[in-house]
Amino acid sequence: MKYEIGKIYNDDFLNNGLPDKSVQLIIADPPYFEVKGEFDFIWPSFDAYLADVEKWAKECKRILADNGTLFWYGDAKRIAYSQIILDRFFNLENSIVWRKIDSMQYQYYSPDLARSFNTHNERILMYSNEVGMTGLEKLMEENIKPNHPFAAYLREEFNRAGVTAKEIAALFPSKTGGLTGCVSNWLNGDNVITEEQYNKIRAYLNGEYLRKEYEDLRKEYEDLRKEYEDLRRYFYNPMKYEEVFEFSQEGHTSKNYDHDTVKPEKMTRAIITTCSRPGGCGVLLRRPETQSIQIRSRCEDRRGIGGERMKELAIGETGLVDGVLVKCVEWDELGEGCSGCVFYNDSVECGTARPCTAGKRKDKKNVKFRPIELCTWTEDPDGIWHTSCEHAHEFTTGTPGENDHLYCPYCGKVLDVSRQPMV
Repeated sequence: MKYEIGKIYNDDFLNNGLPDKSVQLIIADPPYFEVKGEFDFIWPSFDAYLADVEKWAKECKRILADNGTLFWYGDAKRIAYSQIILDRFFNLENSIVWRKIDSMQYQYYSPDLARSFNTHNERILMYSNEVGMTGLEKLMEENIKPNHPFAAYLREEFNRAGVTAKEIAALFPSKTGGLTGCVSNWLNGDNVITEEQYNKIRAYLNGEYLRKEYEDLRKEYEDLRKEYEDLRRYFYNPMKYEEVFEFSQEGHTSKNYDHDTVKPEKMTRAIITTCSRPGGCGVLLRRPETQSIQIRSRCEDRRGIGGERMKELAIGETGLVDGVLVKCVEWDELGEGCSGCVFYNDSVECGTARPCTAGKRKDKKNVKFRPIELCTWTEDPDGIWHTSCEHAHEFTTGTPGENDHLYCPYCGKVLDVSRQPMV
């Protein structure tokens, strides 16, 4: 089975069928082993669990792009064992503590009875694929240095003038009067010569060489860096998050999801916006919180894929079924049978793949799924957002997602941010 962008699957992550190195961000929230939820108690031993951790790690390694980022959730007492495995495949960037600011354990912790520190936190490991060298180092070695305009031009002009690197280095002695390695660094593309140094060499060569203007070469260099900038691992942290994440558990919303270990939407959104590039980059969510994550991914201008079990939608509830945003309604409320269902005439047998019959549902009712319409918002060059329901909206700062706009305030439809800017 091959996963498609924009859908959530009730499936084993190892069956994803995604191409190698195709995912920019993985948020992995695997079972912690015998902590909470039935899925945490299916292994005969901890060693058997760790064997599966290695399988998951290898699959993450296969699909994660060279400039991608992996987040791995775990229990405070056991994540160290997973880290030993993950460290073999990835480069650890941060060991994050999620401090649950609304944890009830603050209230029930007894200083007199306790014999250890309060355990109201969880751990998250942040990894990059930059094993051996950083993304910038790899970018410099493979892309920038071989095409470095300053290095190429200096080598060409020194050869034409018949001067050696040692002769030029004598123009820039160390504090003790000895030679430095600055010229070798310029010629290798390791450093960029300054305008003052460039002009000093030009004067030494009597103005007959180095005829190109410094600023022209500098512009070539900056254009080259810009051309390859997207190859670097994305990380933009304007909120200045630190290794201690302080987020609520958001119990007022997490209770709506049929899952024992729901993660808060705001924390997930912080990870997505900080560590994945806007505009069409894939985001793989190991354990999505049903439709909310899918909507967040839309509003942050990312494309998402999710995998794990889904909640059975109640009648009148909006959510995702087989990766499609729908509203669950009673089967024959308008006397139209299956007509109007988003899966009507689909080749997949609805009652099996998308439980809609009384015998397959917990509430023992026949239902169907109506499609949910989207309202597309597009930003113009002046920062005004134009809606497909023909309104204009302006924020003081940020995007719709950053301002917690999941639904259009004018028409009530799910908000979809266009990736095509208005001209």
